[in-house]
Amino acid sequence: MPRSTPFILLCSMALAVACDRGPKRMATASPPRAGSITLAGAKQRPPSDADQELSDSIRRSIAEDDSLSATAQSVTVASVDGVVTLRGRVDSPAEKDAIATIARRTPGVRRVNDQVGVVLR
Repeated sequence: MPRSTPFILLCSMALAVACDRGPKRMATASPPRAGSITLAGAKQRPPSDADQELSDSIRRSIAEDDSLSATAQSVTVASVDGVVTLRGRVDSPAEKDAIATIARRTPGVRRVNDQVGVVLR
């Protein structure tokens, strides 16, 4: 028997064992619930009452600002432990700054993650 035969047999057996294991279950992602935050590698959790209140307060302030366009008033606001994330599009850099300022001035906000983009028309 050639010297490489035991090695080939061992590799063949390892491959057979590995292939014999059934297919791994694939986790399917369910759509996120409204207001939940997903971080890479983290489990989803609904916002706390305080975070929900904080997000609602910022949304109300944005909606009440007549200087903001309808586009700016549709910016998404989410918060986790007082860290507010703003997402969406606005019509001007001034609107982007105004929304971030509203969020920063809201009591209970620890930090603002401003991901708002400006769409120049």
